[in-house]
Amino acid sequence: MSAILVQEGDENPPKDHVVSYASRKLLDRETRYSTVEKELLAIVFGLQKFRQWVYAKPIHVYTDHKPITFLNSLVKHSARLARWSLILQEYNIRTTYVPGKHQLADHLTRL
Repeated sequence: MSAILVQEGDENPPKDHVVSYASRKLLDRETRYSTVEKELLAIVFGLQKFRQWVYAKPIHVYTDHKPITFLNSLVKHSARLARWSLILQEYNIRTTYVPGKHQLADHLTRL
């Protein structure tokens, strides 16, 4: 799984500048998670890894998994998703769906 911390530049039009990269292999038990759980795990991983830079600031999360954008509106969660949702509530997050081939973070895990 991977996460990239990006800062929007002052250029016109705005250009993104990479601040930091983070990645790690999934644990054996994590390989058996559902796709939604893996995607949310990656978001939680990135937020915890970059906490000192993103805490108490508006964050824009780009994901290639559309169901993640509807996570807050889901009524029934697994215990794992519910626990991660509580972690995400500490942050001011706006989630946007971006197709996988346009995702910068996917290049770290697919090469």
